[in-house]
Amino acid sequence: VTMTNSHSESLANLRNHLLNSMLLGAAIVAIPALAISLWRAVFLGWKPLMAVHIVLTALFWLLWFMRAQLPYTLRATSLLAIYWIVGIAGFAQFGPAAGSSVFLVMFAFAGMLFFSGRTGWWLVAFASLSVALLGFLASQHWLKFDLDFQVYAYHPLTWLNLAWALSAFSVILAYVGWFMVHGIREHDEATRELAERQRKIGLNIPGMIYQYWLRTDASSCFPYASEGIRNIYGVTPEDVKDDATPVFAVLHPDDLAHVAQTIQTSAHNLTEWQAEYRVHHPQKGDIWVEGHATPERLPNGDIIWHGFISDITERKKAETIKNEFVATVSHELRTPLTSIRGSLGLITGGVAGALPEQARSLVEIAHKNSERLGRLINDLLDMEKIASGKMVITLEPQSLMPLVAQSIAANQGYADLREITFQLVRRIESGTVNVDSERFQQVLANCLSNAAKFSPAGGIVEIAVDVQTNCFRVSVTDHGEGIPDNFKSHVFEKFSQADASDTRAKGGTGLGLAISKEIMERMHGQIGFDSVNGVGTTFWVELPAV
Repeated sequence: VTMTNSHSESLANLRNHLLNSMLLGAAIVAIPALAISLWRAVFLGWKPLMAVHIVLTALFWLLWFMRAQLPYTLRATSLLAIYWIVGIAGFAQFGPAAGSSVFLVMFAFAGMLFFSGRTGWWLVAFASLSVALLGFLASQHWLKFDLDFQVYAYHPLTWLNLAWALSAFSVILAYVGWFMVHGIREHDEATRELAERQRKIGLNIPGMIYQYWLRTDASSCFPYASEGIRNIYGVTPEDVKDDATPVFAVLHPDDLAHVAQTIQTSAHNLTEWQAEYRVHHPQKGDIWVEGHATPERLPNGDIIWHGFISDITERKKAETIKNEFVATVSHELRTPLTSIRGSLGLITGGVAGALPEQARSLVEIAHKNSERLGRLINDLLDMEKIASGKMVITLEPQSLMPLVAQSIAANQGYADLREITFQLVRRIESGTVNVDSERFQQVLANCLSNAAKFSPAGGIVEIAVDVQTNCFRVSVTDHGEGIPDNFKSHVFEKFSQADASDTRAKGGTGLGLAISKEIMERMHGQIGFDSVNGVGTTFWVELPAV
């Protein structure tokens, strides 16, 4: 597309230069032609044509001097109009003896040069019909020629004027042709240099840069792909230049639907395409790749993406090792921690008898920290299940409002500790969604606890349930400080928190929203947020209606 835009821009510049050149040439030619016409008009008495020549010569120079202020279309249209008027006026006064046919030839040539091919053909037809109409009028004796042809034919000015017009316009056409050929040759050389430069850059990039073209008839291709496509898909740029099928043929069967869905979503919303998926490379076997691309809608409705794809197999291996390590450590910690939490809970509950005040305070601190450590381990285990594909999501039709009410009640204790009020501001009478109720409660708990955590003491957290197009939305709004602009793109990343310092005031693992996002996607829903600094944040989840 960059090369196409460059080509279009170069063509526009070429046309503009040629138009200005023809204006200048015609203006220069018009001066001696006008002088000859005036001399001839005085001698032979053709004063109407003389007046036309004076006006049109002035118009030529006016267009030339105002070329910077006048738009391209107006200048081109005016030039064609002058050519046509001069040509037709000559035929109307002199008939077949007129030398103005050269102006009609220039009219047709300029129409083809400065407008589209279809418009050019219409202008050629218009000029031909104009002459044919004059011929018809003359054949019916409705058009009178006050001309002594003998005087006209033997007068030297007639031949001088004709010779001047032919030679001058021949020079203009020769210059136009030379400039066009020269300009096209320079453009072709520049295009080849650009293509070679892009090829060399592509050879030194570890991944592949590309353009992916999706047509309105659902066919697709890669009009440009760097040589790195061999390392990603095991195909050559030529293999996919006209048809993208060879690329989709090597995608892992389990990831093909996911990739297609992300492309469709990006095309529909014109949002950035991003995906991680597996490719069965002919030489390397199964590899992991990551792609990013920005879509652009073309005037004909097609969509083209400009992007980059890289091999992330080694990164995935490292993540797998890390996840396995975290899972192993978490499992090993979970059993003794459960015992510790239970024991501390019993002690703080007074089962072991009354404790001295100082000892009771220490035990309560230990119990709270064991609870916090338990939540961390549960989050780590959930992330491990998600990464390994072991998280089981069982979807069943559920009534939405009871799930929301249950979640509000379950998290009310945490809100009370922070002096926060949960308020259901909008509800629906009925609505059914396909969810895993336990996992959905986990998502709502994350939203509610975050809202309570970041609300000022004594504040209100508003919960709303609304009907959207083919789905239901549950919104949780706090009136805290909002999410910083520089953190918004990281909200759903693992271990991400707006305040990541060791002394942060808010607790949490930074995994809750990342887990919630994965859960919502597996339930065919989505989660998002809207936030304004100093006003508050609304987290929302959407689920398709059943």
